[in-house]
Amino acid sequence: FEQLSGYSLYEIKDKSSHEINIWANPSGREKFAQSLSNNIPVKNYEFQFRKKNGEIITCLLSSEKILISGKKYILSNIIDITQRKKAEEKFRESEMRWQFSVDGSGLGLWDWDIESNIVFFSKQWKKMLGYEEHEIADNLEEWEKRLHPDDKDKVYTDVNNHLEGVTPIYQNEHRVLCKNGEYKWILDRGKVISRSKEGKPLRMIGTHTAVSYTHLR
Repeated sequence: FEQLSGYSLYEIKDKSSHEINIWANPSGREKFAQSLSNNIPVKNYEFQFRKKNGEIITCLLSSEKILISGKKYILSNIIDITQRKKAEEKFRESEMRWQFSVDGSGLGLWDWDIESNIVFFSKQWKKMLGYEEHEIADNLEEWEKRLHPDDKDKVYTDVNNHLEGVTPIYQNEHRVLCKNGEYKWILDRGKVISRSKEGKPLRMIGTHTAVSYTHLR
């Protein structure tokens, strides 16, 4: 705690966290105190920590009440996650710039979390099929149920071949049902960008490009 806060043991001995003013956000301290007063252990509570020199860092706090020789204590563990948060923010900014660039080119962007089957479909992806953003949910079924029945087998074969590492990228032309009831030909490209240590695919991203229309129902 001395290394984290900049205070010496002598300075903080017998003082509460409130007295040494480590809480940069008072409402955060109140929320934390309320949980403990209700005898609810606090696990990985993110808060802004003020160091002795005034620097604000982001920390994770876990606390619970314990008994030692019949006396109540609060046992806490604080981890500095400032650098991790900065790295996450840079990653998000990079993804936003990439998404903006792709959308600006007229391509529809999709981002698939393979384990959960949650899929982010960009505004342009939905617009390409005639939908507003709120009309398509973020799951794989939204895409699957719009595939033309005659194209499904080839699409699934090409996707699985890429997931299994048979092909370096996934690419397929198929028809997707639009909001107006017509099918639109789409060139679909994608690539697995994250795998587990065992080689299991975790995340895949790709684009939709409109090719032409065909009036099949």
